[in-house]
Amino acid sequence: MKKILTQISLILTLSIASIAQAEIIKSIDILGLSAISRGTVLSYLPVEVGDDYSKKTSTQIIRALYKTHFFKDIEVSQSDQVLEIKLQENPHIKYVELLNYSDKVIEEESIKQVLKSMDLSQGKIFNKRQLDKLISQIEASYISKGYYGIKITKTIEIDDQNRVGIELDINEGEVARISTMKISGNQVHDEDDLLDLFEIGEADFFPLNYFTEKDHYSKVALDAGVEAMKSLYINSGYLDFKIGQIKTDLSDDKQSIDIDIQVNEGSQYKIGSIKFSGDLLNQSIDDLNGLLTIGKSDVFKRKKVIESIQAVTDLFADQGYAFAKVDPITKEDTKAHVIDLDINIALNKKVYINRITIVGNTRTQDEVIRREIGINEGGLYSNTELDE
Repeated sequence: MKKILTQISLILTLSIASIAQAEIIKSIDILGLSAISRGTVLSYLPVEVGDDYSKKTSTQIIRALYKTHFFKDIEVSQSDQVLEIKLQENPHIKYVELLNYSDKVIEEESIKQVLKSMDLSQGKIFNKRQLDKLISQIEASYISKGYYGIKITKTIEIDDQNRVGIELDINEGEVARISTMKISGNQVHDEDDLLDLFEIGEADFFPLNYFTEKDHYSKVALDAGVEAMKSLYINSGYLDFKIGQIKTDLSDDKQSIDIDIQVNEGSQYKIGSIKFSGDLLNQSIDDLNGLLTIGKSDVFKRKKVIESIQAVTDLFADQGYAFAKVDPITKEDTKAHVIDLDINIALNKKVYINRITIVGNTRTQDEVIRREIGINEGGLYSNTELDE
């Protein structure tokens, strides 16, 4: 019994202490605001008038307001049921200027859009992390275009009105020039033919290279050339074609670069069997085969497969099946290097034209145009008629 009374006494003591520590917030004073409104601050507070205040509350308020990045110093106190928050605002941006850059990599209009998207435009609250992020993005853009010597010097000045002026002085340096560019591992296509797919490469003879700047390295152009090479091989039936490795060796002075692209061509695939499945409607297999630009034993060319599927789709779309779905289901034989095609057709429902609206005609009557377009309200949808 004595033990129980002791426990009850302890609980009551803790409860009384808790009540003593927690005070009701009757009003909130916010000091130090100049550019940011009181309402904005209140919207971020985790408490409001009428809530209890404790040391934990103070920590929550400070954490919530720091997350906004609006303030560089925050003090919270409670006296006579008045919550007092003293704030020191981060400076607002007066201007952001980029100096000594050319339009080789970045354009003025794109800079304005980036500054706006990153809240670094005039009137926005200054956020150092956003500025550092901007500098990193600019450096990455220059490096991707071959300007490995890019250097950006930032100057930040705060005036007596707590406004910050930012200058980014860009020293672009010289673009790295391609000393050598090679492709290895190729047997099907000649190396010169593959290199012609790239906008960049070893320098042309002097007068021409002055205008083409072909030897100016750019990762964007390199990646585009690699994609063009992949398309060439895949459209030639080399479905297992892969880029083994792209080696870029930059000189110590960052002025020249050697490129070695290693490829694995794989084997050429041909078309095996072709069959049709699903809802063929009133079409015979011979009729459908007649639409295809591919046949058994032909080299598997992705472009021709796409053209063939479109022709089958258009056939059914002209009969009112505007949303017919034609899927080429492939089965790959890696030993025989053939691709079997199962062209599956799902027609869905017929589509009728509900309304035809003609706009933009100021001198020609609607009736005249309607006579010429070949499709009518209430009639079946036709893809061919619509195209014509």
